[in-house]
Amino acid sequence: MSIQWSLVLFTALVGLGSWLFVFVAADGFLKKAPAGTAVPTALIAGAVVLVGGVCSVFHLGNPQRIFNALTHVGMGIFLEMALIGVTLVCIVVFVVLLHRGQEQPARVVGVIGAACAAVLSFAMGSSYLMAARPNWDTVLLPIGYGTTSMAMGAAAWLAVLGARKASDDALKTYGLIAAAFGVVALACVLAYGLSVGAAGEAYLWVAAALGGAAPALLCYLAQARREQCTATASSALVLALAGAIAFRMLMWVLGTPLTDAFGVVL
Repeated sequence: MSIQWSLVLFTALVGLGSWLFVFVAADGFLKKAPAGTAVPTALIAGAVVLVGGVCSVFHLGNPQRIFNALTHVGMGIFLEMALIGVTLVCIVVFVVLLHRGQEQPARVVGVIGAACAAVLSFAMGSSYLMAARPNWDTVLLPIGYGTTSMAMGAAAWLAVLGARKASDDALKTYGLIAAAFGVVALACVLAYGLSVGAAGEAYLWVAAALGGAAPALLCYLAQARREQCTATASSALVLALAGAIAFRMLMWVLGTPLTDAFGVVL
């Protein structure tokens, strides 16, 4: 079936921004990033989530249909938009509190926002679970969505730390985490693809190589080579994004046409 690019970009960008904020919030407790890193990075994360959310609206044909969609509380799109809204509000409040020097309340808001952001990255994949599409009707699909998002967010955070001249300890800690996330993404992408018999699809191997293996290797190298950390981690981010997009393209290629509640053929 045809690839729905607006939804591909929606889930990839929102996943990236969501997990970037998860790392920002987590560092409020770990305290490894240089001072002044959290606010601008949180704003970047929020902007990426917002752009991704806008992409989803265009899939409805007429952007006004988003209001119709939000009246269907039981649908996946309602949960996605609700989580995006809460995440964005938390990011704004988080930034305001940090700007005012209120670190303790900011940590609390950060935890709430990070939890919503993490759930959101998996929820975007769970929206496609339906018996009418056997290749989609597996828990491995939302797991693939979430873990490829984790790999992107981790690589983005490592690139930020490299640009901010973070300490060797910070680079090592987050670099190893990012590498581990890449390995997890690789395993989950392959698990989904092989479980639905997609071994012959090129998208599967592109998604596995770029969305998991490459970020894992590059993030590991980035934390070990301080001078090249920013460039290496940025490369990992670009490849992770490309791999995440390929994974989502694979899902659409494996699907079968179906008309949704708003008269849009998926």
